[in-house]
Amino acid sequence: MLRGGARGRYIIERGFDMKKIVLLVSTLMLISCGGGGGGGGSNDTPTGPSPTSYTASFDANTPSASSNYVKMEQTSISGDTVTIAVKAVSIAEPVGGLAVDVTYDTTKLEYVSATNGDAINGNTSSFAASDSSGTVIISVSDVTDSSPVTSGTLLTITFKGTAKGDGSVGLSNGSLFNAGGDIISGVSWYGGTVVVE
Repeated sequence: MLRGGARGRYIIERGFDMKKIVLLVSTLMLISCGGGGGGGGSNDTPTGPSPTSYTASFDANTPSASSNYVKMEQTSISGDTVTIAVKAVSIAEPVGGLAVDVTYDTTKLEYVSATNGDAINGNTSSFAASDSSGTVIISVSDVTDSSPVTSGTLLTITFKGTAKGDGSVGLSNGSLFNAGGDIISGVSWYGGTVVVE
């Protein structure tokens, strides 16, 4: 048993030690909780806006001609890309070749690829497509085809939507050639619009 001043000194010293312990425990608790910042550590991955994604579709112009024309129509869509067929419809003569510029709106669209269709696709057929910022220059030839057709897919072309809005796609400087390599006259050409949303 402690007496008098010794007991008072013990209580004072003991009280001082308790303050140290409480302070130490409080400090440890703050450290374990991330310093009072709500647990946000430096290993957190920053979250920014997600990448913009689009969907694209094609709206074809309606032909006013009843025959001897070339039109575009949607064949497939996949997210932000759309594939369009360029088709010959009831051409006045069997088709043996094609030369055309496919124009497109570079502010909304990006050219992806083009392939030959089945209308001009014989054993000696050739196909070329060259993109030049807004114009894809295309030529197809198979003038020696033994069974040329007057209707069918001349080519398919794929575009990617890059910005929301309507992007026009057109056919200019177009010529169809018969099996002898001569230009088929009176052909009308119809494009359309890629809608990017």
